[in-house]
Amino acid sequence: MLDERGIPVILKFEIPEKELVCEGQIGGNQSATGFSTIHIVEDPHTLPSGFLQNLGITTEKAVQDAHEGKIQFYSVPRKYFQFLQSAD
Repeated sequence: MLDERGIPVILKFEIPEKELVCEGQIGGNQSATGFSTIHIVEDPHTLPSGFLQNLGITTEKAVQDAHEGKIQFYSVPRKYFQFLQSAD
């Protein structure tokens, strides 16, 4: 996520371990492990358009791919949000 100046912003969440799913290695980085939550987004229309733009897909494509089982989106409940800070 970037702020209005284009500087990365760090969002910190504290999520209970029982609500996380380890997705294994992500990208080409052997030391990076990805996690998702158990909270499935049922309707991709509810996702912010900027989020989908960052993924390079339209809302329509996200809805179609989710309906066909090609993609699934997960959310983090706001109650787990702790703070955000600029990375500059």
